[in-house]
Amino acid sequence: MIEVGYKYTEESACFIYVKDNGIGIREKHIETIFKLFKRLHGKDKFGDGTGVGLTIVKKIIERHGGKIWLESNYGEGTTFYVKLSEN
Repeated sequence: MIEVGYKYTEESACFIYVKDNGIGIREKHIETIFKLFKRLHGKDKFGDGTGVGLTIVKKIIERHGGKIWLESNYGEGTTFYVKLSEN
């Protein structure tokens, strides 16, 4: 299952989120997944990605003054959050 949505905070900030019920990400790997060409699994597991997707997403968001982060429970899934600058 994948859920995409948004939330407003009390400070009127808007966060976009993408949530899944996949395998999750261990805390020690959270920074690694945003590095260029870094994959947590071999190409024969979980698709054949190159390890550039999240790096590109992070660069684009930061260039626009935003922030991306995630919360994950290993074995339960991950939620990615994006906050863009108001400017």
